[in-house]
Amino acid sequence: MDEIGVDHWPGAWAHCQTFGLQQGFKVRFNATGHIRFH
Repeated sequence: MDEIGVDHWPGAWAHCQTFGLQQGFKVRFNATGHIRFH
């Protein structure tokens, strides 16, 4: 599983949504405001 802090990567959410959909992952923010790949 990977985790990316959006505060360190502008545009990360949109990118990860696209990446997640392409790779078949479920992508969401976790409680600490990071993006998680499942």
